[in-house]
Amino acid sequence: MGDQYRLSARRSLAQTRLPPVRLAVNVSAAQFSRPDFVDVVAQALVSSGLDPELLELELTESVIVRDLDESARRLERLRALGLKLAIDDFGTGYSSLSYLRRLPIHTLKMDRSFIQELERDPNTLSLVRAIVTLAHGLGLAVVAEGVERQEQFEALRAAGCDRFQGFYCGAPASAESIENLLARPVVVIR
Repeated sequence: MGDQYRLSARRSLAQTRLPPVRLAVNVSAAQFSRPDFVDVVAQALVSSGLDPELLELELTESVIVRDLDESARRLERLRALGLKLAIDDFGTGYSSLSYLRRLPIHTLKMDRSFIQELERDPNTLSLVRAIVTLAHGLGLAVVAEGVERQEQFEALRAAGCDRFQGFYCGAPASAESIENLLARPVVVIR
């Protein structure tokens, strides 16, 4: 997602009369490594008028661990702006669990490879439960990525995942489709 598209998406969210919804944006290694990245984000927030609480930046493990100390400093500055921060594709990279306690993040997004293995390998559910327990112990929310079937959803919900992403929850949609969806009344059945 390019800088212009992100800025446009932020403006759309800021201008809409719909209920507030968080926009998650993937940050590339090239973007995060720019010396002025935090300043660019801060300026985009000012120019768009978007509430920073409604923007979640997603970075992969591999981007963060390249220079853990510098990443922690940048993430701290981003968090100070009021942004939400997530580690995307958790479990596919370095997964040194010790770094998690050093980072000012809010969310772990568990990689879809865990979800795809749930039905093939019974040990995967044990790993998922361990990741959820660890994340919750650190005060982090857990998102399960790549949920495609009800059986996966049920197992992940029982394991304690907080949020879900994938075709079972809904296919990717245009901004207009999402605005129309959010404009409709919602009934939640539990």
